[in-house]
Order: sequence, then structure tokens, then C-alpha cells
Amino acid sequence: MALSAEQTELLQTLAQIAVSFAGFAGVVGAFSRFSAHARVNAFRVRGMVALALFALVAALVPLAIAAFGAGVETTWRTSSGFVAAIGALLFASLMRGVLPLLREGLLHTQWLNVLWYTLATLILVALCTVAAGLVAATAAWGIYGASLSLLLVLCAYNFLMLVLSIRFDD
Repeated sequence: MALSAEQTELLQTLAQIAVSFAGFAGVVGAFSRFSAHARVNAFRVRGMVALALFALVAALVPLAIAAFGAGVETTWRTSSGFVAAIGALLFASLMRGVLPLLREGLLHTQWLNVLWYTLATLILVALCTVAAGLVAATAAWGIYGASLSLLLVLCAYNFLMLVLSIRFDD
């Protein structure tokens, strides 16, 4: 059984949203003057583009797996495992970049960063539970879709922080 038309349509829509975030972040980064907080803004631009491209991959992976004729359960479990592994690498990379900025006091929104990392951890745990088969096959799509939606919320948060940071930098 292939993915439903609604699932396919929603994944394509989420992929388009992710591309939009990546494009907007690129435009903001390209046309902004980084003066007072150049390192922070450069980190935010890189992180925003990486996160948006990750969301794009997360939206397209199930479509690619299903295109090879995989069943619904296999599609969601494989997609979840792949996306969780890539997400863990991205998460570690972002942590490596943000820790020096936090230590130097260049990021002043610690509670928002805690919220960001809590959401990122929740997404990874949810995807790992689907990949491990710890949830019913009928719930796998819901968990994957919710995880992808939360990922786009993180994109929106990062985009907002990028725009505000650049605005107050000017």
C-alpha cells in the first residue's frame, strides 16, 4: 500500500515551505550588513539554511522511499531512522557552533535556546520511536508529520531570530 494522496500532498507542501525558509534566509543573509554581531548573524544564517534544507530532505525522503514500492510501515520507519540520524548530526553541528557564542555571551536569549534544543530533542526522540517500531503503524505517519511540523516551527523561530537580530544590528 502506497502513501495516501493526502500524505503525499502534505509532504510536498511542507517541502515547499522548507525551500521558502531556505530562500528567505539566504536573501536576508546576502543583503544584510553584519556589523555589531557578525558572528552571531553569520551563525544564524548558516543554521537557518541548514535547518531548512534538513526539513526539505525530511519531507522528500518518504516520497522517495515510497516511490520504490515500499509499504507504508516500511516507508515511515525507514524515513524516521534516516531523518533521525541526519538530524542528530545536524543537532551536534549546531551545538558545536552555538556553544562558543553562548560562552562568550553573544547570545542573550538563553531560555529561547533551551526551548529550541528541547524541541529538537523531542523531534529526534519521536523519530527514533517510529524507526524502532515502538508505535503502531497507524500512528507512524502522525508522529512523522508532527515531527516535521515542529521542525518547520524551529525554522520559523530561527528565521524570526535572524530577522530580529539583523534589524537590531542595524
